[in-house]
Amino acid sequence: MPIKWTKGDIKPPKDGNYYLIRKRKDYITIDVDYYYHSYNNWERFGKNEGWQILCWAKFVNPDVPEELKNKINCWFGGDPE
Repeated sequence: MPIKWTKGDIKPPKDGNYYLIRKRKDYITIDVDYYYHSYNNWERFGKNEGWQILCWAKFVNPDVPEELKNKINCWFGGDPE
């Protein structure tokens, strides 16, 4: 499934886990373990360490075998969606 990226100057519409492409100086990373709370100031999200958010995308849980779908208790450290 393709990921839909949104420019970093647009805030996510709701709380949740997001992929982030971030830049600090000439160093660019992609990370997945960020939880965004809509009451936070998006412009400051990640900037406490000097990062600029270039793009973000909603975290997508991968497909799993059908016989295991209803048996998974934890997705990447959180509750199944």
